[in-house]
Amino acid sequence: MQRFAKELVASQPTSFFHQAHPALWLLKQTRTIPIIFATVVDPVGSGFVASLPRPGGNVTGFINIEGSMAGKWLELLKEIAPRVNRVAILFNPATATYAENFLNPSKAAAAVVGSGGDRSTCSRHA
Repeated sequence: MQRFAKELVASQPTSFFHQAHPALWLLKQTRTIPIIFATVVDPVGSGFVASLPRPGGNVTGFINIEGSMAGKWLELLKEIAPRVNRVAILFNPATATYAENFLNPSKAAAAVVGSGGDRSTCSRHA
C-alpha cells in the first residue's frame, strides 16, 4: 500500500478521494495534496484529523456514523421492543478500537431509557 500511495502522490493529482483507512497511506506520503475520506468510523482516533469541527492539515471528509448514534439506537430499540431489558454490544477489541465511542453513549442512554423501573444495561464484553 505504501508503494502505491507513493506512486499516486508522485503523479501530483489535485486531490484524493478515498474510502476508509487506506487513505492513511496517502497521508503518510503528502501533507499538501488535499485528501477527502469517506466512511471512516473514528477519524480523530484513527489519526486522520485533529478534531471533527476543525480537521486541520490537508485531510477532511465524511463519517457515516457517529458515537452518539449508539444511544439513539438503544432508544429506538426500547421504543419498538419495550420489554427488552438487556442489550449486548459485541465487538472485537483488536479491530474495533473505536468501540468506546459507542459504548459510552450507550451506557448513558441505558441509564435514561432504563429509568422507567426496568433494568436496562449496557456492558462491555470482548
